[in-house]
Order: sequence, then C-alpha cells, then structure tokens
Amino acid sequence: MLHKKIYFGLVAGVLSLSLILGQGLVCAADISNSSNMQYGISRTLSAYRITGDGVRLRAQPNTSSTILGLLYFPEIIQVERWSSDGAWVYARTANGVWGWVSTAYIEMAVY
Repeated sequence: MLHKKIYFGLVAGVLSLSLILGQGLVCAADISNSSNMQYGISRTLSAYRITGDGVRLRAQPNTSSTILGLLYFPEIIQVERWSSDGAWVYARTANGVWGWVSTAYIEMAVY
C-alpha cells in the first residue's frame, strides 16, 4: 500500500512540474505531424482543449496582433510549441489553421 502512495505521489509531482514548466507531457493525445515527413522533419504535437468561448487565435503571441479565428469549448488544438514566457502556444486548429493561443484558455486534453 505504501508503494502505491509513493508511486502516485511521484507521478503527481512529475505531472505538476511538467505543466509548470510548460512542456506538456507526451501522452496518448500526442500525434505526429506527417505533413512534414516528406522533408525529413518530424514533430510531436500535444492535444489541448480550449476552456473558453470565443478564444482568439492570433497571428503573433500578443493581444494586439491579427485575429485569425475564434475557438470554442471544448475544441481541441494541437500545440507545437510554447512562447518563451509560457503565456502563449503555437497551435493548429481542427481545420488546419495555425496561430497563437493564450495559455490562460487551454488545458491538456486527456483521452
């Protein structure tokens, strides 16, 4: 019983640290972007859920840049990378549009 508590404590710690660092985790929600395979580039995209309604997808990671579209709960986006300050993610929407989304309006999607 003690081993299970220690194990779950360690897992919770790793999850928390990963989310704090803004790196996300490789999980079942991750996919490979095969469109770049022809160029020898492979990247893993992590699935995140939009938590608000009318969340803006932007051209740059700031609130004054062009709005490319609006996202609604519970839409799933595929995050490619995080901004250096961790406040924004560069992601692809379900219809293939790439842009920046504030991290205040996303959560990791768990399937």
